[in-house]
Amino acid sequence: MTVTRLPTRTPGAPLTALLVAGGVSGVLIGCALAAATSTPGLVEPSAAVVVGLPLARMAITIAALITLGLALLPFLSAGSSRDRRLAVLSSAVWAFAALTCLVLEVATVHVGHSIDLALVIGYVGDFRTGTALAVVAGGAVANLVVAAVGYRLPGRVPPAVPVVAAVVTLLPLPPSGHSFEAPRAVLAIGVVCLELHVLAATVWTGGLFAVVVLLGRRRDLLADALPRFSRLATVCVFLTAVTGMASAGLHLVVTPGVTWYEALVTTQYGLVLLCKATCLAAVGLLGAHIRFRLLPAIRERRRTALIAWVALELSVMGLAFGFAAILARSPVLG
Repeated sequence: MTVTRLPTRTPGAPLTALLVAGGVSGVLIGCALAAATSTPGLVEPSAAVVVGLPLARMAITIAALITLGLALLPFLSAGSSRDRRLAVLSSAVWAFAALTCLVLEVATVHVGHSIDLALVIGYVGDFRTGTALAVVAGGAVANLVVAAVGYRLPGRVPPAVPVVAAVVTLLPLPPSGHSFEAPRAVLAIGVVCLELHVLAATVWTGGLFAVVVLLGRRRDLLADALPRFSRLATVCVFLTAVTGMASAGLHLVVTPGVTWYEALVTTQYGLVLLCKATCLAAVGLLGAHIRFRLLPAIRERRRTALIAWVALELSVMGLAFGFAAILARSPVLG
């Protein structure tokens, strides 16, 4: 594979900061909505756990999307040592965030207890979320090894291997935090919708991040890579919207004791869901602007405000990921 040297100045740090800032904002807004709709008298974990857990889940999501986006980059453009170095870092963050999330999950079950290794192991064995987080941590380490080998031995790792490793690591966690009572067939549909929703959103955001961070200042490479990614992103936008509505609708419709339209405006789940849906709609419009207004100029290798528009899109998408981290632990009735 041809290795292309990229300029040292890339928008990576600012775009990453905006993505993370959006996620943190989404988590904090979601926590505020949770506090406003919580039931008095229930024993709650400490504030550090209540806020730290969705932040850790949000960190898992962002590290996963960056890792998967970087894995997709060789299919869109020439590879470079920079993307392999970033993949090593993002995989390490992914593993650390998963382990942190696991410890915080244990703290929500054993409120007031000191967390030790025995409690963590017990949680992994007894709870599907614990099992999923352990699998994700192990998978992230495997991604780290693949990225490190790819960095040390360029061309030795087939391009499909990092993609498969990232996807396999991504999929175990989403269903573990979303449970509801329903017939088996409905549950199966819900799981499929949720997995497709998470995968499509991750590919969409991660691919955009990787393309713009590593190729955004190289008009020649960007003119080839972005149109290719734009076709994939269009499919991902459609899948994200359809599967998101289906998954949320199933949660709202099958929950006994409340109508879906009441739950949508009176519960924490519904309010956070509305916030997330608004963000995704805004991101879709921003993506459409890039595709239909900026892409023709990019194909002609003309200067555009692509990075500024992508920065806005990633900020809003980060906000949506923050809301998603809250939804992962939000029952419809609660």
